[in-house]
Amino acid sequence: MTAPHVYRSAGEIETHLGAHFRVLGYQKDRYYIYHFKKQQVLERTRLQFSKPGLFELAPREVWELNFMAKKEGGGKFDEDAAATFLYDLAHAMGLYDPTCNRGRGAWMDQKRMIYHSGDRLFIDGIESDLHRIESRYVYERGLPLGFTDVGPITDAYARKICQVATRFNFVKPDAAKLLMGWIYLAPLAGALKWRPHLWVCGPAGCGKSTLLNNFVSVLLGHGKVFVQGDSTEAGIRQTLKTDSLPLMIDESEASDKGGFARVQRTLVMLRQASSRSSATTLRGTVGGQAQEFHIQSMALLGSIAVAIAEKADSDRFCRLELKPRSGAADSQQQWGKTASMLFDIRSDEDISLQLLVRGLKNFSQIQANIRHFTRAATEKFGDPRHGDQYGTLLAGWWSLQNSMEVTPDVAASVLAEFNWADQLDEHGESDGEKCLRHVLQTMLNTGFGQYSVMSLLAQAADLHTDGLGVDSKRARQLLNDHGIGLTTNRLVVFANKHQGLNRLLADTKFAVDPRSFLHQVKGAVAVPARRFGAGPSQRATGIPFSVIGLERDPALPDTAV
Repeated sequence: MTAPHVYRSAGEIETHLGAHFRVLGYQKDRYYIYHFKKQQVLERTRLQFSKPGLFELAPREVWELNFMAKKEGGGKFDEDAAATFLYDLAHAMGLYDPTCNRGRGAWMDQKRMIYHSGDRLFIDGIESDLHRIESRYVYERGLPLGFTDVGPITDAYARKICQVATRFNFVKPDAAKLLMGWIYLAPLAGALKWRPHLWVCGPAGCGKSTLLNNFVSVLLGHGKVFVQGDSTEAGIRQTLKTDSLPLMIDESEASDKGGFARVQRTLVMLRQASSRSSATTLRGTVGGQAQEFHIQSMALLGSIAVAIAEKADSDRFCRLELKPRSGAADSQQQWGKTASMLFDIRSDEDISLQLLVRGLKNFSQIQANIRHFTRAATEKFGDPRHGDQYGTLLAGWWSLQNSMEVTPDVAASVLAEFNWADQLDEHGESDGEKCLRHVLQTMLNTGFGQYSVMSLLAQAADLHTDGLGVDSKRARQLLNDHGIGLTTNRLVVFANKHQGLNRLLADTKFAVDPRSFLHQVKGAVAVPARRFGAGPSQRATGIPFSVIGLERDPALPDTAV
Protein backbone atom coordinates (compact mmCIF):
# COMPACT_ATOMS: atom_id res chain seq x y z
CA MET A 1 0.00 0.00 0.00
CA THR A 2 1.34 3.37 -0.93
CA ALA A 3 1.86 5.83 1.92
CA PRO A 4 0.98 9.52 1.65
CA HIS A 5 3.42 11.55 -0.49
CA VAL A 6 6.29 13.18 1.39
CA TYR A 7 6.98 16.66 -0.09
CA ARG A 8 9.55 19.29 0.68
CA SER A 9 8.57 22.93 0.50
CA ALA A 10 8.07 24.43 -2.95
CA GLY A 11 11.07 26.70 -2.34
CA GLU A 12 13.33 23.75 -1.47
CA ILE A 13 12.19 21.80 -4.51
CA GLU A 14 12.83 24.74 -6.84
CA THR A 15 16.31 25.09 -5.35
CA HIS A 16 17.13 21.42 -5.93
CA LEU A 17 15.70 21.39 -9.47
CA GLY A 18 17.22 24.80 -10.24
CA ALA A 19 20.69 23.29 -10.16
CA HIS A 20 19.78 21.31 -13.31
CA PHE A 21 17.24 23.28 -15.31
CA ARG A 22 15.01 26.36 -15.39
CA VAL A 23 11.35 26.32 -16.36
CA LEU A 24 10.75 29.17 -18.83
CA GLY A 25 7.00 29.02 -19.33
CA TYR A 26 4.41 27.54 -21.65
CA GLN A 27 2.49 28.05 -24.90
CA LYS A 28 -0.80 26.13 -25.12
CA ASP A 29 0.16 22.45 -24.74
CA ARG A 30 3.93 23.09 -24.96
CA TYR A 31 6.28 23.60 -22.03
CA TYR A 32 9.70 25.23 -22.35
CA ILE A 33 12.66 24.32 -20.16
CA TYR A 34 16.27 25.50 -20.28
CA HIS A 35 18.58 22.54 -19.60
CA PHE A 36 21.81 23.67 -17.95
CA LYS A 37 23.98 20.77 -19.10
CA LYS A 38 22.70 20.83 -22.67
CA GLN A 39 22.51 24.65 -22.56
CA GLN A 40 19.53 24.43 -24.87
CA VAL A 41 15.79 25.06 -24.68
CA LEU A 42 13.72 21.89 -24.59
CA GLU A 43 10.16 21.94 -25.88
CA ARG A 44 8.00 19.32 -24.18
CA THR A 45 4.38 18.15 -24.15
CA ARG A 46 2.64 16.60 -21.14
CA LEU A 47 3.24 13.10 -22.49
CA GLN A 48 6.99 13.68 -22.38
CA PHE A 49 7.05 14.20 -18.60
CA SER A 50 7.27 10.48 -17.94
CA LYS A 51 10.22 8.95 -16.06
CA PRO A 52 12.62 9.01 -19.06
CA GLY A 53 11.69 12.64 -19.73
CA LEU A 54 12.16 13.62 -16.10
CA PHE A 55 15.49 11.80 -15.90
CA GLU A 56 16.65 13.81 -18.91
CA LEU A 57 16.06 16.94 -16.85
CA ALA A 58 17.66 15.82 -13.58
CA PRO A 59 19.11 12.62 -12.05
CA ARG A 60 16.83 10.05 -10.40
CA GLU A 61 18.00 10.94 -6.89
CA VAL A 62 16.81 14.54 -7.30
CA TRP A 63 13.27 13.38 -8.03
CA GLU A 64 13.35 10.76 -5.24
CA LEU A 65 14.58 13.37 -2.81
CA ASN A 66 11.75 15.76 -3.56
CA PHE A 67 8.84 13.53 -4.59
CA MET A 68 9.33 10.34 -2.54
CA ALA A 69 6.41 7.97 -2.17
CA LYS A 70 6.68 5.59 0.79
CA LYS A 71 6.02 2.11 -0.39
CA GLU A 72 6.79 -1.30 0.98
CA GLY A 73 9.61 -3.00 -0.85
CA GLY A 74 11.67 0.12 -1.65
CA GLY A 75 11.40 3.77 -2.45
CA LYS A 76 9.99 5.25 -5.63
CA PHE A 77 9.19 8.81 -6.51
CA ASP A 78 5.77 9.96 -7.61
CA GLU A 79 6.25 10.97 -11.26
CA ASP A 80 2.72 12.34 -11.53
CA ALA A 81 3.37 14.69 -8.63
CA ALA A 82 6.70 15.73 -10.17
CA ALA A 83 5.10 16.44 -13.54
CA THR A 84 2.28 18.39 -11.93
CA PHE A 85 4.80 20.50 -10.03
CA LEU A 86 6.53 21.38 -13.34
CA TYR A 87 3.21 22.23 -15.00
CA ASP A 88 2.30 24.55 -12.14
CA LEU A 89 5.73 26.16 -12.23
CA ALA A 90 5.45 26.78 -15.99
CA HIS A 91 1.96 28.27 -15.57
CA ALA A 92 3.31 30.56 -12.85
CA MET A 93 6.11 31.71 -15.17
CA GLY A 94 3.57 32.63 -17.84
CA LEU A 95 3.63 32.48 -21.62
CA TYR A 96 7.02 31.89 -23.23
CA ASP A 97 7.96 33.37 -26.62
CA PRO A 98 10.15 30.90 -28.57
CA THR A 99 11.45 33.77 -30.73
CA CYS A 100 13.47 34.77 -27.66
CA ASN A 101 15.78 31.83 -28.40
CA ARG A 102 19.05 33.04 -29.92
CA GLY A 103 21.76 31.05 -31.62
CA ARG A 104 25.31 31.79 -32.65
CA GLY A 105 26.46 35.14 -33.97
CA ALA A 106 26.40 38.79 -32.93
CA TRP A 107 23.43 40.38 -31.17
CA MET A 108 22.43 43.59 -29.44
CA ASP A 109 20.87 43.02 -26.02
CA GLN A 110 19.97 46.00 -23.81
CA LYS A 111 22.64 48.11 -25.53
CA ARG A 112 25.23 45.38 -24.94
CA MET A 113 27.19 43.80 -27.78
CA ILE A 114 26.80 40.04 -27.42
CA TYR A 115 28.81 37.54 -29.43
CA HIS A 116 27.62 33.94 -29.16
CA SER A 117 30.48 31.66 -30.18
CA GLY A 118 28.50 28.42 -29.75
CA ASP A 119 29.69 27.41 -26.30
CA ARG A 120 30.31 30.83 -24.70
CA LEU A 121 29.06 34.39 -24.69
CA PHE A 122 31.19 37.50 -24.93
CA ILE A 123 29.27 40.40 -23.38
CA ASP A 124 30.95 43.66 -24.35
CA GLY A 125 34.13 41.61 -24.64
CA ILE A 126 33.80 39.82 -21.28
CA GLU A 127 33.49 36.02 -21.42
CA SER A 128 30.44 34.45 -19.79
CA ASP A 129 28.62 31.12 -19.57
CA LEU A 130 25.60 30.93 -21.85
CA HIS A 131 23.04 30.98 -19.04
CA ARG A 132 24.69 33.60 -16.83
CA ILE A 133 23.26 36.65 -18.55
CA GLU A 134 20.36 38.72 -17.30
CA SER A 135 18.19 38.97 -20.40
CA ARG A 136 14.78 38.25 -21.86
CA TYR A 137 16.62 36.25 -24.52
CA VAL A 138 17.91 32.70 -24.13
CA TYR A 139 21.22 31.91 -25.80
CA GLU A 140 21.31 28.25 -26.82
CA ARG A 141 24.42 26.14 -27.24
CA GLY A 142 25.55 25.34 -30.78
CA LEU A 143 28.62 23.91 -32.43
CA PRO A 144 31.63 25.98 -31.27
CA LEU A 145 32.92 28.48 -33.82
CA GLY A 146 36.48 28.23 -32.53
CA PHE A 147 36.55 31.71 -30.99
CA THR A 148 39.93 32.31 -29.33
CA ASP A 149 41.58 35.28 -27.68
CA VAL A 150 43.34 37.15 -30.50
CA GLY A 151 43.96 40.81 -31.07
CA PRO A 152 41.99 42.85 -33.62
CA ILE A 153 43.35 43.30 -37.12
CA THR A 154 45.23 46.57 -37.57
CA ASP A 155 44.27 49.38 -39.93
CA ALA A 156 47.35 48.72 -42.05
CA TYR A 157 46.68 44.99 -42.40
CA ALA A 158 43.02 45.66 -43.20
CA ARG A 159 44.04 48.03 -46.00
CA LYS A 160 46.22 45.30 -47.53
CA ILE A 161 43.22 42.96 -47.59
CA CYS A 162 41.12 45.67 -49.23
CA GLN A 163 43.81 46.00 -51.89
CA VAL A 164 43.50 42.29 -52.64
CA ALA A 165 39.77 42.78 -53.25
CA THR A 166 40.54 45.42 -55.90
CA ARG A 167 42.57 42.89 -57.87
CA PHE A 168 39.48 40.92 -58.83
CA ASN A 169 38.27 41.92 -62.28
CA PHE A 170 35.06 43.77 -61.33
CA VAL A 171 33.17 45.59 -64.07
CA LYS A 172 32.89 48.52 -61.63
CA PRO A 173 35.97 49.02 -59.42
CA ASP A 174 33.81 50.37 -56.56
CA ALA A 175 32.40 46.85 -56.20
CA ALA A 176 35.52 45.98 -54.16
CA LYS A 177 34.46 48.51 -51.51
CA LEU A 178 30.99 46.99 -51.23
CA LEU A 179 32.45 43.50 -51.03
CA MET A 180 34.83 44.41 -48.19
CA GLY A 181 32.04 46.21 -46.35
CA TRP A 182 29.93 43.07 -46.56
CA ILE A 183 32.77 40.80 -45.38
CA TYR A 184 33.41 43.01 -42.35
CA LEU A 185 29.76 43.45 -41.35
CA ALA A 186 28.29 40.02 -42.16
CA PRO A 187 29.53 38.38 -38.91
CA LEU A 188 27.82 41.23 -37.02
CA ALA A 189 24.52 40.94 -38.93
CA GLY A 190 22.33 40.08 -35.95
CA ALA A 191 23.25 43.39 -34.30
CA LEU A 192 22.57 45.55 -37.38
CA LYS A 193 19.36 47.41 -38.18
CA TRP A 194 19.82 46.91 -41.94
CA ARG A 195 21.46 43.86 -43.51
CA PRO A 196 22.51 44.31 -47.15
CA HIS A 197 22.98 41.30 -49.42
CA LEU A 198 25.35 40.86 -52.37
CA TRP A 199 25.11 38.92 -55.62
CA VAL A 200 28.41 38.22 -57.39
CA CYS A 201 27.92 37.31 -61.05
CA GLY A 202 29.97 36.79 -64.17
CA PRO A 203 30.73 34.32 -66.96
CA ALA A 204 32.60 31.06 -66.49
CA GLY A 205 36.28 31.63 -65.89
CA CYS A 206 35.92 35.16 -64.48
CA GLY A 207 37.32 34.22 -61.06
CA LYS A 208 33.98 34.02 -59.26
CA SER A 209 34.67 30.69 -57.54
CA THR A 210 38.14 31.88 -56.53
CA LEU A 211 36.62 35.01 -55.04
CA LEU A 212 34.07 33.08 -53.01
CA ASN A 213 36.19 30.11 -51.94
CA ASN A 214 39.68 31.54 -51.56
CA PHE A 215 38.88 35.05 -50.39
CA VAL A 216 35.43 35.62 -48.89
CA SER A 217 35.12 32.19 -47.28
CA VAL A 218 38.63 32.40 -45.81
CA LEU A 219 38.01 35.83 -44.29
CA LEU A 220 34.77 34.63 -42.67
CA GLY A 221 36.39 31.49 -41.24
CA HIS A 222 34.22 28.92 -39.45
CA GLY A 223 31.54 31.44 -38.53
CA LYS A 224 29.41 31.12 -41.67
CA VAL A 225 26.98 28.85 -43.52
CA PHE A 226 28.23 28.04 -47.05
CA VAL A 227 25.87 26.03 -49.28
CA GLN A 228 25.40 25.13 -52.93
CA GLY A 229 22.78 26.78 -55.09
CA ASP A 230 20.55 23.71 -55.30
CA SER A 231 19.83 24.06 -51.57
CA THR A 232 16.20 24.84 -50.83
CA GLU A 233 14.89 27.77 -48.83
CA ALA A 234 13.54 25.32 -46.24
CA GLY A 235 16.91 23.59 -45.92
CA ILE A 236 18.68 26.91 -45.41
CA ARG A 237 16.15 28.03 -42.80
CA GLN A 238 16.43 24.79 -40.89
CA THR A 239 20.22 24.97 -40.97
CA LEU A 240 20.46 28.56 -39.77
CA LYS A 241 17.66 28.10 -37.21
CA THR A 242 18.28 30.93 -34.72
CA ASP A 243 21.86 31.69 -35.81
CA SER A 244 22.72 35.09 -37.31
CA LEU A 245 25.80 33.83 -39.18
CA PRO A 246 26.81 35.00 -42.69
CA LEU A 247 25.20 32.98 -45.49
CA MET A 248 27.00 32.17 -48.75
CA ILE A 249 25.25 30.41 -51.65
CA ASP A 250 27.40 29.38 -54.61
CA GLU A 251 26.05 28.44 -58.06
CA SER A 252 22.68 30.12 -57.46
CA GLU A 253 21.64 29.46 -61.04
CA ALA A 254 18.06 29.73 -62.36
CA SER A 255 18.67 27.88 -65.61
CA ASP A 256 15.23 26.28 -65.75
CA LYS A 257 11.74 26.87 -64.39
CA GLY A 258 12.35 24.78 -61.28
CA GLY A 259 15.66 26.50 -60.57
CA PHE A 260 14.11 29.92 -60.99
CA ALA A 261 11.29 29.06 -58.57
CA ARG A 262 13.80 27.72 -56.02
CA VAL A 263 15.90 30.89 -56.21
CA GLN A 264 12.80 33.09 -55.86
CA ARG A 265 11.78 31.29 -52.66
CA THR A 266 15.25 31.88 -51.26
CA LEU A 267 15.05 35.56 -52.17
CA VAL A 268 11.73 35.92 -50.36
CA MET A 269 13.40 34.52 -47.24
CA LEU A 270 16.37 36.90 -47.57
CA ARG A 271 14.04 39.83 -48.21
CA GLN A 272 12.71 39.42 -44.69
CA ALA A 273 16.23 39.03 -43.28
CA SER A 274 17.27 42.50 -44.46
CA SER A 275 15.72 44.48 -41.63
CA ARG A 276 15.46 44.14 -37.88
CA SER A 277 11.74 43.51 -37.80
CA SER A 278 9.45 41.75 -35.37
CA ALA A 279 7.65 40.06 -38.28
CA THR A 280 8.33 36.34 -38.58
CA THR A 281 7.72 33.59 -41.13
CA LEU A 282 5.28 30.86 -40.14
CA ARG A 283 5.25 27.34 -41.59
CA GLY A 284 2.54 24.82 -40.84
CA THR A 285 3.39 21.31 -39.70
CA VAL A 286 1.61 17.97 -39.86
CA GLY A 287 1.10 18.10 -36.10
CA GLY A 288 -0.78 21.37 -36.32
CA GLN A 289 1.95 23.32 -34.49
CA ALA A 290 3.22 26.25 -36.57
CA GLN A 291 6.98 26.67 -36.88
CA GLU A 292 8.25 30.22 -36.56
CA PHE A 293 11.34 31.51 -38.37
CA HIS A 294 13.13 34.83 -38.46
CA ILE A 295 16.35 34.73 -40.48
CA GLN A 296 18.77 37.48 -39.42
CA SER A 297 21.76 36.87 -41.68
CA MET A 298 23.50 38.78 -44.45
CA ALA A 299 23.80 36.74 -47.65
CA LEU A 300 26.20 36.60 -50.58
CA LEU A 301 25.09 34.70 -53.69
CA GLY A 302 27.22 33.69 -56.65
CA SER A 303 26.11 32.70 -60.16
CA ILE A 304 26.61 33.36 -63.85
CA ALA A 305 23.41 35.44 -64.10
CA VAL A 306 21.37 37.35 -61.52
CA ALA A 307 17.82 36.01 -61.12
CA ILE A 308 16.26 39.03 -59.41
CA ALA A 309 12.72 39.58 -60.66
CA GLU A 310 11.24 41.84 -57.96
CA LYS A 311 12.12 45.42 -57.14
CA ALA A 312 11.84 44.56 -53.44
CA ASP A 313 14.79 42.20 -53.96
CA SER A 314 16.83 44.53 -56.16
CA ASP A 315 16.62 47.13 -53.36
CA ARG A 316 18.21 44.63 -50.97
CA PHE A 317 20.92 43.19 -53.23
CA CYS A 318 23.98 44.85 -54.71
CA ARG A 319 25.06 43.26 -57.96
CA LEU A 320 28.86 42.85 -58.23
CA GLU A 321 29.72 41.81 -61.78
CA LEU A 322 33.05 40.29 -62.81
CA LYS A 323 34.55 40.59 -66.29
CA PRO A 324 35.99 37.59 -68.17
CA ARG A 325 39.63 36.98 -67.34
CA SER A 326 41.98 38.02 -70.14
CA GLY A 327 44.41 35.52 -71.60
CA ALA A 328 47.05 38.19 -72.22
CA ALA A 329 50.51 37.65 -70.73
CA ASP A 330 50.36 40.76 -68.51
CA SER A 331 46.94 39.68 -67.21
CA GLN A 332 48.29 36.22 -66.39
CA GLN A 333 51.19 37.81 -64.54
CA GLN A 334 48.83 39.99 -62.51
CA TRP A 335 46.67 36.99 -61.68
CA GLY A 336 49.75 35.10 -60.50
CA LYS A 337 50.49 37.93 -58.06
CA THR A 338 46.87 37.88 -56.88
CA ALA A 339 47.06 34.10 -56.30
CA SER A 340 50.18 34.64 -54.19
CA MET A 341 48.39 37.27 -52.08
CA LEU A 342 45.42 34.94 -51.60
CA PHE A 343 47.79 32.21 -50.44
CA ASP A 344 49.21 34.56 -47.82
CA ILE A 345 45.68 35.28 -46.56
CA ARG A 346 44.84 31.58 -46.35
CA SER A 347 48.08 30.95 -44.45
CA ASP A 348 47.06 33.34 -41.68
CA GLU A 349 44.97 31.10 -39.43
CA ASP A 350 43.82 33.97 -37.21
CA ILE A 351 42.75 36.42 -39.89
CA SER A 352 39.00 35.72 -39.69
CA LEU A 353 39.04 36.00 -35.89
CA GLN A 354 41.07 39.21 -36.03
CA LEU A 355 38.46 40.72 -38.36
CA LEU A 356 35.65 39.61 -36.04
CA VAL A 357 37.36 40.91 -32.89
CA ARG A 358 37.92 44.26 -34.55
CA GLY A 359 34.23 44.49 -35.41
CA LEU A 360 33.13 43.56 -31.90
CA LYS A 361 35.49 46.02 -30.21
CA ASN A 362 34.64 48.86 -32.58
CA PHE A 363 30.91 48.25 -32.96
CA SER A 364 29.85 51.60 -31.52
CA GLN A 365 32.13 53.30 -34.06
CA ILE A 366 30.63 51.13 -36.84
CA GLN A 367 27.13 52.20 -35.81
CA ALA A 368 28.11 55.87 -35.93
CA ASN A 369 29.75 55.41 -39.34
CA ILE A 370 26.61 53.69 -40.66
CA ARG A 371 24.55 56.70 -39.61
CA HIS A 372 26.91 59.14 -41.38
CA PHE A 373 27.23 57.09 -44.57
CA THR A 374 23.52 56.28 -44.72
CA ARG A 375 22.65 59.95 -44.48
CA ALA A 376 25.19 60.84 -47.19
CA ALA A 377 24.01 58.00 -49.47
CA THR A 378 20.36 59.01 -49.06
CA GLU A 379 21.22 62.57 -50.07
CA LYS A 380 23.23 61.35 -53.08
CA PHE A 381 20.70 58.83 -54.41
CA GLY A 382 17.52 60.50 -53.18
CA ASP A 383 16.15 57.20 -51.86
CA PRO A 384 16.26 56.07 -48.20
CA ARG A 385 16.40 52.40 -49.23
CA HIS A 386 19.50 53.03 -51.36
CA GLY A 387 20.83 55.04 -48.45
CA ASP A 388 20.47 52.05 -46.14
CA GLN A 389 21.92 49.61 -48.66
CA TYR A 390 24.97 51.47 -49.92
CA GLY A 391 25.53 53.57 -46.81
CA THR A 392 25.77 50.48 -44.61
CA LEU A 393 28.22 48.69 -46.92
CA LEU A 394 30.43 51.73 -47.41
CA ALA A 395 30.44 52.30 -43.65
CA GLY A 396 31.67 48.72 -43.24
CA TRP A 397 34.43 49.29 -45.81
CA TRP A 398 35.50 52.53 -44.12
CA SER A 399 35.34 51.10 -40.57
CA LEU A 400 37.49 48.14 -41.55
CA GLN A 401 40.40 50.40 -42.45
CA ASN A 402 39.95 53.34 -40.06
CA SER A 403 39.76 53.18 -36.28
CA MET A 404 38.42 56.73 -36.03
CA GLU A 405 34.79 57.70 -36.61
CA VAL A 406 34.17 59.20 -40.04
CA THR A 407 33.01 62.80 -40.24
CA PRO A 408 29.86 63.73 -42.20
CA ASP A 409 31.99 65.72 -44.66
CA VAL A 410 34.32 62.79 -45.35
CA ALA A 411 31.34 60.42 -45.76
CA ALA A 412 29.84 62.84 -48.29
CA SER A 413 33.13 63.06 -50.20
CA VAL A 414 33.38 59.25 -50.39
CA LEU A 415 29.84 59.10 -51.78
CA ALA A 416 30.62 61.87 -54.26
CA GLU A 417 33.30 59.63 -55.80
CA PHE A 418 31.19 56.47 -55.60
CA ASN A 419 30.19 55.46 -59.13
CA TRP A 420 27.10 53.29 -59.05
CA ALA A 421 24.41 55.32 -60.82
CA ASP A 422 23.85 52.93 -63.74
CA GLN A 423 23.35 50.02 -61.36
CA LEU A 424 20.69 51.97 -59.48
CA ASP A 425 18.93 52.82 -62.73
CA GLU A 426 18.93 49.16 -63.75
CA HIS A 427 17.52 48.02 -60.43
CA GLY A 428 15.10 50.92 -60.16
CA GLU A 429 12.33 49.52 -62.38
CA SER A 430 9.13 49.60 -60.39
CA ASP A 431 6.49 46.89 -60.39
CA GLY A 432 4.30 49.24 -62.44
CA GLU A 433 6.99 49.60 -65.10
CA LYS A 434 7.44 45.82 -65.17
CA CYS A 435 3.69 45.36 -65.61
CA LEU A 436 3.62 47.85 -68.48
CA ARG A 437 6.66 46.28 -70.13
CA HIS A 438 5.08 42.83 -69.91
CA VAL A 439 1.91 44.07 -71.63
CA LEU A 440 3.77 45.93 -74.38
CA GLN A 441 5.99 42.94 -75.18
CA THR A 442 3.18 40.37 -75.23
CA MET A 443 2.53 38.90 -78.70
CA LEU A 444 -1.00 38.92 -80.16
CA ASN A 445 -2.25 36.77 -83.05
CA THR A 446 -3.69 39.11 -85.71
CA GLY A 447 -4.66 36.45 -88.22
CA PHE A 448 -1.78 37.60 -90.40
CA GLY A 449 0.98 36.75 -87.94
CA GLN A 450 1.93 37.53 -84.36
CA TYR A 451 2.80 41.07 -83.34
CA SER A 452 3.61 42.70 -80.03
CA VAL A 453 1.14 45.00 -78.32
CA MET A 454 3.69 47.79 -78.80
CA SER A 455 3.74 47.25 -82.57
CA LEU A 456 -0.05 47.28 -82.70
CA LEU A 457 -0.15 50.50 -80.69
CA ALA A 458 2.22 52.14 -83.18
CA GLN A 459 0.01 50.98 -86.07
CA ALA A 460 -3.15 52.13 -84.29
CA ALA A 461 -1.52 55.52 -83.77
CA ASP A 462 -0.87 55.78 -87.53
CA LEU A 463 2.90 55.69 -87.10
CA HIS A 464 3.07 53.54 -90.28
CA THR A 465 4.91 50.55 -88.86
CA ASP A 466 6.56 48.72 -91.74
CA GLY A 467 5.81 45.05 -92.35
CA LEU A 468 2.66 44.79 -90.22
CA GLY A 469 -0.09 42.74 -91.89
CA VAL A 470 -2.94 44.77 -90.35
CA ASP A 471 -4.11 48.35 -90.84
CA SER A 472 -4.66 50.89 -88.07
CA LYS A 473 -8.39 50.11 -87.76
CA ARG A 474 -7.78 46.39 -87.26
CA ALA A 475 -4.97 47.16 -84.80
CA ARG A 476 -7.37 49.29 -82.71
CA GLN A 477 -9.97 46.52 -82.72
CA LEU A 478 -7.41 43.95 -81.51
CA LEU A 479 -6.25 46.29 -78.77
CA ASN A 480 -9.86 47.04 -77.70
CA ASP A 481 -10.49 43.30 -77.43
CA HIS A 482 -7.71 43.26 -74.80
CA GLY A 483 -8.86 46.32 -72.86
CA ILE A 484 -6.41 48.76 -74.48
CA GLY A 485 -7.21 51.97 -76.36
CA LEU A 486 -5.84 55.37 -77.42
CA THR A 487 -7.17 58.90 -76.92
CA THR A 488 -6.73 62.21 -78.70
CA ASN A 489 -4.95 63.70 -75.68
CA ARG A 490 -1.96 61.43 -76.21
CA LEU A 491 -2.81 58.66 -73.74
CA VAL A 492 -2.74 54.90 -74.04
CA VAL A 493 -5.56 53.69 -71.80
CA PHE A 494 -5.86 50.34 -70.03
CA ALA A 495 -9.20 49.14 -68.72
CA ASN A 496 -9.22 48.74 -64.95
CA LYS A 497 -11.12 45.45 -65.22
CA HIS A 498 -10.99 43.55 -68.46
CA GLN A 499 -10.62 39.82 -69.09
CA GLY A 500 -8.61 40.44 -72.23
CA LEU A 501 -6.00 42.47 -70.35
CA ASN A 502 -5.93 39.88 -67.60
CA ARG A 503 -5.14 37.21 -70.20
CA LEU A 504 -2.13 39.22 -71.34
CA LEU A 505 -0.88 39.15 -67.75
CA ALA A 506 -1.72 35.51 -67.04
CA ASP A 507 0.70 33.67 -64.73
CA THR A 508 2.10 36.94 -63.36
CA LYS A 509 1.40 38.70 -60.10
CA PHE A 510 -0.02 41.62 -62.11
CA ALA A 511 -3.06 39.68 -63.36
CA VAL A 512 -5.06 40.02 -60.14
CA ASP A 513 -5.22 43.83 -60.17
CA PRO A 514 -3.44 45.47 -63.15
CA ARG A 515 -4.80 48.91 -62.26
CA SER A 516 -2.90 49.10 -58.95
CA PHE A 517 0.38 48.35 -60.75
CA LEU A 518 -0.18 50.56 -63.81
CA HIS A 519 -1.00 53.48 -61.54
CA GLN A 520 2.62 53.30 -60.32
CA VAL A 521 3.95 54.21 -63.77
CA LYS A 522 5.24 57.77 -64.04
CA GLY A 523 2.60 60.06 -65.51
CA ALA A 524 -0.27 57.58 -65.07
CA VAL A 525 -3.69 59.18 -64.58
CA ALA A 526 -7.21 57.98 -63.86
CA VAL A 527 -9.43 58.11 -66.98
CA PRO A 528 -13.27 58.47 -66.84
CA ALA A 529 -15.45 55.58 -67.93
CA ARG A 530 -15.17 54.76 -71.64
CA ARG A 531 -15.96 51.92 -74.01
CA PHE A 532 -13.46 49.34 -75.22
CA GLY A 533 -15.24 48.08 -78.32
CA ALA A 534 -18.46 46.20 -77.52
CA GLY A 535 -19.61 46.07 -73.93
CA PRO A 536 -20.30 48.53 -71.11
CA SER A 537 -18.16 51.55 -70.36
CA GLN A 538 -15.59 51.25 -67.63
CA ARG A 539 -12.94 53.33 -65.98
CA ALA A 540 -9.35 53.08 -67.09
CA THR A 541 -5.76 54.07 -66.39
CA GLY A 542 -4.07 56.36 -68.91
CA ILE A 543 -0.33 56.50 -69.60
CA PRO A 544 1.20 59.25 -71.78
CA PHE A 545 2.44 58.42 -75.28
CA SER A 546 5.87 59.73 -74.29
CA VAL A 547 6.15 57.12 -71.52
CA ILE A 548 4.96 54.32 -73.79
CA GLY A 549 7.36 55.34 -76.55
CA LEU A 550 4.90 56.56 -79.19
CA GLU A 551 6.80 59.45 -80.63
CA ARG A 552 4.15 61.72 -82.14
CA ASP A 553 0.52 62.67 -81.75
CA PRO A 554 -1.55 60.29 -83.93
CA ALA A 555 -4.36 62.89 -84.26
CA LEU A 556 -7.03 60.26 -83.94
CA PRO A 557 -10.70 61.28 -84.15
CA ASP A 558 -12.68 61.34 -80.91
CA THR A 559 -14.41 58.07 -81.81
CA ALA A 560 -11.17 56.17 -82.15
CA VAL A 561 -10.76 53.95 -79.11
